[in-house]
Amino acid sequence: MKLLIIGGAGYLGTPLTQQFVTNRNPVICVDTLKYGAFKSIKQTINFNTEFSKKFNHGRNSEFSFIHDDILNIDDHLSSLQGIDRILYLASPRLLELDEEDCVQEELSRLKWVMEKVKKE
Repeated sequence: MKLLIIGGAGYLGTPLTQQFVTNRNPVICVDTLKYGAFKSIKQTINFNTEFSKKFNHGRNSEFSFIHDDILNIDDHLSSLQGIDRILYLASPRLLELDEEDCVQEELSRLKWVMEKVKKE
């Protein structure tokens, strides 16, 4: 099962990314690194010899990392083919959603991303 984890370097995304990669699921992680760091993913994923050889930041590997905002998804559509599941963990954090407009905007963004990925 190939996964797209949006916000995969954050507090929840990092352990989920680790778990899926450990279970040999191909993972594409998209994150702006606003609330996380790439080193947090790199440190938590167990890089055994076989996996390390495959790890190359997005070029035909089990784990790919795209450092970008999901709003720029059009720039990365060619990398998102064959996605089976999307985990949307992107910001803003729940505490930042103080107005109903923010909630609706995030739901619209999620729907927009899913439609883009489905087309690919």
